Amino acid sequence: MLSEEEKLYRRAGEIAHKALEYGIKLTKPGTKILELCEKIEKKIIELGGKPAFPVNVSVNSVAAHYTSPPNDKSVIPDDSLVKIDVGVHIDGCIADTAITVALGKADENLIIAAAEALRAAEEAISPEVNTKELGAIIEETIKKYGYRPIANLCGHQIEKYNLHAGKVIPNIKTQIGSKIGKNTVYAIEPFSTNGAGYVVESNEAHIFRLNRVRKIRKIKLHRKTFIHDIYSTCRTLPFALRWFTNLYSTLDLLEEDIKMLIDRKIVSKYPVLIEVKQGLVAQAEDTIMVLEKDVINLTNALDLLM
Repeated sequence: MLSEEEKLYRRAGEIAHKALEYGIKLTKPGTKILELCEKIEKKIIELGGKPAFPVNVSVNSVAAHYTSPPNDKSVIPDDSLVKIDVGVHIDGCIADTAITVALGKADENLIIAAAEALRAAEEAISPEVNTKELGAIIEETIKKYGYRPIANLCGHQIEKYNLHAGKVIPNIKTQIGSKIGKNTVYAIEPFSTNGAGYVVESNEAHIFRLNRVRKIRKIKLHRKTFIHDIYSTCRTLPFALRWFTNLYSTLDLLEEDIKMLIDRKIVSKYPVLIEVKQGLVAQAEDTIMVLEKDVINLTNALDLLM
């Protein structure tokens, strides 16, 4: 008999899969990235979930962490690799999934490399397997296709209301690791690139996270209201500024407040991550529940490959 928490994880995974499928259908050259993010997030809510983080739409050499800021004018370009990364939670039980769409003349082999690395890791995962073994499998699979894994990005353990909890699943062979363990949830997310295999932080950041809620002295009332609204909306899960524009008369005031909250370490930011040599990047990701005897793929992203 399924536990209540397992049911919530399974439902979050089903919604994430459907939202990702919906997003893939919308991804075409000329599509506004803001429109794509907002439509997928709306679909998540319509299906009965909540976004576990802002939908990421990362194009070409942008590996991760791009979501549209308010009033974003950027569009999906021709002949591009578009990574769509979707997170769903139900009462804090999170499913995280991603796939890459090749448009026009973009290199589909990069997508295949990431997808096959994900498939190989999923076939190997069990309570007793060591995370470093999974990293070696991912690296070996991607290199077999003539590409590099991104060394400083990794999969991650998931816990309730905690997207990055404890253990990580590397995308390369490492010397140190730990057993996956029973009754755990992990996002496995290989990244393949024709670049150097390393990402750096850009100066852009459009995703943020509330570090903690505590008594804050010498802070204006409207900023306290902003903090409380963030917490009531997503607790300490990541958020986007565009979710809170209704609280402010102008975007300038909202941006001023988020800068102050970052400066005071009340909020953290997630800079947009770019391949260091401007190499193209592909991503594939599933969330896996590892029980005592069973391993359950909650999101099945590879079923959506075109």
